[in-house]
Amino acid sequence: MLDLIKDALRDFDAIVFMGVRGSGKTTTARAFAERREMVFVDAEESPDPSDDYAAYPNLLLINNLITQHASNKETVALACPALTEKQRSWLAEGELRMHYVLLEGDIETIEKRLGDNAPSNLQEDFQALEVPADAIRVDIRQHVESIMTNVDFQLIQASAHA
Repeated sequence: MLDLIKDALRDFDAIVFMGVRGSGKTTTARAFAERREMVFVDAEESPDPSDDYAAYPNLLLINNLITQHASNKETVALACPALTEKQRSWLAEGELRMHYVLLEGDIETIEKRLGDNAPSNLQEDFQALEVPADAIRVDIRQHVESIMTNVDFQLIQASAHA
């Protein structure tokens, strides 16, 4: 199975684990990268990830980093909010081959995860979220191992259609 996944990953420059604050992007992307011996990149979230223009400079830096790794035939596991289509277009500039994994959870689940660290404007993240049509969607209430297995199977399917 691991060989199938590694073959599927060759079709993409980055697997982007996206979602609102507190959805588990960093934890999941790091575990995914470690298991597959991939490059892991944790995109710093801007104070307001729903603000496209506040996110722009960081997204261009990440794009450059992914481009460098892609030139070495390395696939990146990226933890990044990438809430809007505009942000994802900046991230993929230059024809980078991206596949998105949306870590989904309702606001109550996210607030419970974040506890006292839940930002007062969390609802704005949910309102700004524009889900890519071809995103792999996973429920964050699952264990990380289950999420990764789900992503593996869906990436193999996506690769077959790439």
